[in-house]
Amino acid sequence: MASKKQSSRKATRRRHHQAITRSRNTDPIPGAVAELRALQGKSGRILEARQANLSWIKKPVIRVRLDTSDIEASARGFAVNDTETVFALVGHRYPNNPPKVFVAADPRFVGFPHVICAQELCIYLDPRREWHPTFGMAELIDRTWLWFREAASARFDARTSLFHAVGGCNPASEYGLTSVIRASPPTEIAAVSEVALVERSTSRLDLVGWRRADRSRDEVRGLAFSVPSPLPFGLARDAETLALQIEQAGGLEGSKVIQRIQRAAESSRADRPIYLCLVVAHPTEADLPTVVIGRVDIDTANKIRARDGDLTTQQTRIGWMQISDDRPTVVAPRDSLRPTAAFRDASVEIWGCGGLGSWIAEFIVRAQPANLVVRDVAYVHRGLLVRQNYTELDVGEAKATQLAARLRSISDTATVSVGSPPVLDMLDRGSIPECDMIINATINEAVAYRLDQAARETKDRPVLAQVATDSGSGTLGLVTIAGREVAGGPGTVDLAIAQEVLTDASLEPYHTFWTPPSAGSELNPSPGCSVPTYHGSAADLAASAGSMVSLLGQQLAAPTSGAHLFAAAHSGVEPTLAFRPYLLQEPADPSETEDLD
Repeated sequence: MASKKQSSRKATRRRHHQAITRSRNTDPIPGAVAELRALQGKSGRILEARQANLSWIKKPVIRVRLDTSDIEASARGFAVNDTETVFALVGHRYPNNPPKVFVAADPRFVGFPHVICAQELCIYLDPRREWHPTFGMAELIDRTWLWFREAASARFDARTSLFHAVGGCNPASEYGLTSVIRASPPTEIAAVSEVALVERSTSRLDLVGWRRADRSRDEVRGLAFSVPSPLPFGLARDAETLALQIEQAGGLEGSKVIQRIQRAAESSRADRPIYLCLVVAHPTEADLPTVVIGRVDIDTANKIRARDGDLTTQQTRIGWMQISDDRPTVVAPRDSLRPTAAFRDASVEIWGCGGLGSWIAEFIVRAQPANLVVRDVAYVHRGLLVRQNYTELDVGEAKATQLAARLRSISDTATVSVGSPPVLDMLDRGSIPECDMIINATINEAVAYRLDQAARETKDRPVLAQVATDSGSGTLGLVTIAGREVAGGPGTVDLAIAQEVLTDASLEPYHTFWTPPSAGSELNPSPGCSVPTYHGSAADLAASAGSMVSLLGQQLAAPTSGAHLFAAAHSGVEPTLAFRPYLLQEPADPSETEDLD
């Protein structure tokens, strides 16, 4: 049951929501001021609230004076005064977007974590999840007061404060351009150096090396400046101010920065932008410099090349790009705690690029394996597009070739290749490729049989897996694993598990994997002698393939021979997941054998 305080808060939010949805006033400030003054009598935190005009914000704001006398500061925390004055900027998108909170220029805030450009308080890490249109000014005051309390208690982590080295804000001014930082700067970096860049598209630029560009690789030159101290007020937007920033931060002398930009323009080809890179020291972490890339546009660069006397350094505008930081020392993979992380830097083969194999291949390549080999001799026809991982442009082409091309477009780091010879030709020779895992997704009995034979003759072999789905819906999955201790392959394990599952009434929905399909349960996609196939959509098969990849990741990390049985959430089948281990048969003890003589 809700407390009186919770009920009162809900009622306040409801009245606020009604007020803002009924109001036709396009200026939100008068209403916000009235709301703050109403709160002033109820909350001891608000000492004053009134509209103000500030030249440095250039928009009407609300000046709020807060009572912060009861906030205790730790030895390493922010020095909070008994009262603190903030300025709330209530934009035209309010209440869909929260107001921004600013402070007057004060050395206490310069370079402090979660302060943007020394004057904006970062009270929301992600407003999309933390702000609701019905919250109103009461929530804003609570979050602002909480910011001062957290700062005073030294609870802000400078290491995780985003863009802390460049004012705590995204430096991007050209939002249609993204720079991908793929190489970490050297520990000892010169005051000015060159970087190798690759223009991947009109909207993407990759930093691929801290060296001179190699034009034979389609690399372009960038000029890199080391900035030994943070830039708490953010990045300048013109060459003159940027040069001054670099000099004041302990980097190259400002006049020399301008000279190097001019020389870079003159030594580069006409009708090309000038790319500039900054390596800005982190306030507390020497190993986390921020790398940003900007550019002088083509028209301005051409004027610099022509030594246009009318162009000043203040008019030399620099557009800073969005940052997509891909340095392994900085970015943690988003799947690092999931089973698919086992595929990172692994070597995997996928046999069969159909309904399951094509999706499994994509999910694995997104986990960044070192090598991925796909094998299939079939071709793409249009009827497959409803559920296999291909496009209209792939129709008529070899499955393996087209899938490999798609996978290469997903990952630059994984080596993706089409395996040769075909699977059966390779197995007929008794050879199994060297890798970490082989996934048989062919639903080919001959392949399963030959793999079992080859596995018996191969001692140092990869983990062998076989995957299948049901013919009725494509929503049930079977993943069979044969570790190195099995005298055979997945076929051997499958045969043993079948006997156990077929006698278990609780697993009756999964009996379909070992019983012949009933009449009409399979799909004949076209009239005549078309090959019967299983029912299932792309959504069904992608869901099943995703579960398979997670189960295979677990097995790659810690192989346990046996069979995983699972059902998609929308299948209605229970149990949704079951594992049946493969029990090794102990060899007979000769001493226990009866003497038939």
